[in-house]
Amino acid sequence: MNLLPVTSVADRYAQPNLAGLLALYEQNHAVLARLLGTIEPYPWGAVARSSPALPALYLSVLQRDRFTTTYHLTHYFGETGDPQAIPDLQLRVYHDARQCEAIPDPVPEARRGKPLIPLSERWAINVLLNKWLRYCVDRGYRFEAAFPSVPFPPITVPTPGQE
Repeated sequence: MNLLPVTSVADRYAQPNLAGLLALYEQNHAVLARLLGTIEPYPWGAVARSSPALPALYLSVLQRDRFTTTYHLTHYFGETGDPQAIPDLQLRVYHDARQCEAIPDPVPEARRGKPLIPLSERWAINVLLNKWLRYCVDRGYRFEAAFPSVPFPPITVPTPGQE
């Protein structure tokens, strides 16, 4: 059952532009809010389950500031001792603007020292986020409770310069 409108912002804009990107951020925020459900709007961490046949969806906080929160969102696949995070995205939520953007991590070596990420790259990663969030909502994922009893797989966040 599709709970969200069929057309997304990504479908309406043939060429990425700033207005479309900002609209996509707003749509990402709205879909993330649906995933969060009735728990606190910005939890420290949570696990969402849809069915036993689908992998759990993990949300954890990497950084929390007054107006923004940076999350790590992923599914884990593979063996218990060596899980693979796929997709593996960092999200920055702008609470006051009600926007959510996927941020590239780690920053590619070619990009170091260049603070602006090209619009086309931002567009591509945020379209991926939008489609993934919609997929999760459509499959019935919901973050029902913060700090679940299910243990989180270890998350390694590389520091700059680390491979």
